[in-house]
Amino acid sequence: MPEGMNDQQQTAMGRAIFNKRCASCHGTDGNGTGTSSGPALDQAQFKYGRTPEAIKESIVKGRPNGMPAFGSALQEIEIDTLVGFVQSLHKQ
Repeated sequence: MPEGMNDQQQTAMGRAIFNKRCASCHGTDGNGTGTSSGPALDQAQFKYGRTPEAIKESIVKGRPNGMPAFGSALQEIEIDTLVGFVQSLHKQ
């Protein structure tokens, strides 16, 4: 969690970033129902891994066949917050 933020603040910031940058492909709830057919993010496993490091790499560098790189478009705190938010989408 970014320093100085509580869980509620992190979730709100993560959702805002997700809605702006990710929801069009991954769906507003991360269920894969976006207009650009990104994969569901509420699954137990991801193609490139579900660890914070793997998620961050996907966000920063992008992935082949559709996932754009956001490393130059987002600040470090936004990336870290987004990683936490994406991890929270999976309900066990």
